[in-house]
Amino acid sequence: MGPAVSRFGSNYTLIAVILITVSLGGRLALLNWIPIPEPAIQDEFSYLLAADTFASGRLTNPTHPLWAHFETSHEMMRPSYQSKYPPAQGLFMAFGQIVLGHPWYGVWLSTGLMIAAIYWALLGWLPARWALLGGVIALLKMGVVSYFNGSYWGGAIAAAAGALVIGAIPRLRMRATFRTGLIFAAGLAFLANSRPLEGALLGIGALTVILLKVPVHQLWRPMALVLLPTALWMLYYDYRTTGNVFDTPYALHHRQFDITTPFLWDRQVHPQPPNVNSHLTAIHRFEFDNRAKQTSLSGRFINALLLSNHYLGYPLTLVVLALLAFVAWRRTKHLILLAALFPMLLLFANYIWIWPHYAAPAAAAIYIITMLALRKLFVYQPMAIQCFVAFLLSSYVWQYRDPESQRLPYLDRTPHHAAIRNLIYAQLKHAEGKKVIFVTYLPGHYSEADINKDWIFNRANIDGAETIWALTLDPEKDNEVMDFYPDRQYWRMIVDGDDRIELSHFNRKP
Repeated sequence: MGPAVSRFGSNYTLIAVILITVSLGGRLALLNWIPIPEPAIQDEFSYLLAADTFASGRLTNPTHPLWAHFETSHEMMRPSYQSKYPPAQGLFMAFGQIVLGHPWYGVWLSTGLMIAAIYWALLGWLPARWALLGGVIALLKMGVVSYFNGSYWGGAIAAAAGALVIGAIPRLRMRATFRTGLIFAAGLAFLANSRPLEGALLGIGALTVILLKVPVHQLWRPMALVLLPTALWMLYYDYRTTGNVFDTPYALHHRQFDITTPFLWDRQVHPQPPNVNSHLTAIHRFEFDNRAKQTSLSGRFINALLLSNHYLGYPLTLVVLALLAFVAWRRTKHLILLAALFPMLLLFANYIWIWPHYAAPAAAAIYIITMLALRKLFVYQPMAIQCFVAFLLSSYVWQYRDPESQRLPYLDRTPHHAAIRNLIYAQLKHAEGKKVIFVTYLPGHYSEADINKDWIFNRANIDGAETIWALTLDPEKDNEVMDFYPDRQYWRMIVDGDDRIELSHFNRKP
């Protein structure tokens, strides 16, 4: 890290442009080897529903008359038909669907913005050359190939938003400009619409340490300019989707279906409405039964491995953990970072399920702390750290030869599931006319390996879709579907465990 690197590292705008270009261009260059991902699990289809809804020019869809046949995981059917998740991911994907022809391009774009935002955050806490190194590590580890852009599960938007908040802290404490206040507020706004709970706690921590030094009157104008219209829009979105300005789709969906919460302190089984179909009942019962596994020592260890591998990789994680005790935490600047993160860290400590995208708002902080540790080692062993960094960067590039290694356990099991779905669509393409597929789940489907492979997912405009997926309820109610769609072909799909599927065409009895 000589003078040439230092001079290059001071050209912040150029570096940000290069990082974005390599992130976006590198992923496009790999499309022949690592194609656009196929959605496979319920969460992904829920985000795709949101994207399709927004791309259609609507905030939500009316409840379908036959909604009981279309009820599925992570989606609302009543009082309107929409994804339960906050809208930021769906809005980005809708942009990709409208402008670039596929919702994945919205995910792709958000990943490039995430890398630039993380680099900007690093510049606020570290010297330029260390910020550059952190940006390159983030780029190679997450910005080209990772499950953030290898699925539709999200993460990049929240990571970018959290980086804006974290990067604004030292800048506002040093000099509270209107521009930085706008960036800070924008980060809070995107967090509120991507990871609202984690974002709220990060916002509380960040605002607390900022207000210890910055008078309120220097912040309220830029924050009001961004957060007031954001809050009004969110209230309107809640009203359109749930009918109540103070009730979010996620909260309503939780009351309608969940029998457990994601927190360690809540060990009760909550009552579920009696009209939930047996398939969804089995899914939510599985989530409750899975609590013990997730909270066990082995479960926690596996979650920690997933987090470390996604953001840093195992070698760098081990080095950082070994060096954390030697980082100069007595410095006020570093303690400020820990104080800002503290409320969110308390939440993570009480989560049952901890996937890497849950920690996305803290992504920039992970790289800041990592660079602090490496910088400390560099003081004593510059040659060792240079060799280690060279090894790291080459190992990050080497991982692209095996993109499946970056997938999460749920996603590890799903390429086969997505391939089967595509084979079914290919088979149906040879049959003329529009179709309705009645799906029947046999008891063998309700295993840990298959519970996250659902089949009932439809477009925002169900009636206009080429293929409609409908859950089999009983013969009389299935006849209602055929009455509603008299001009369609009817197919029946029976799903057992291990993706054993029987697909057959049938004619309605007169």
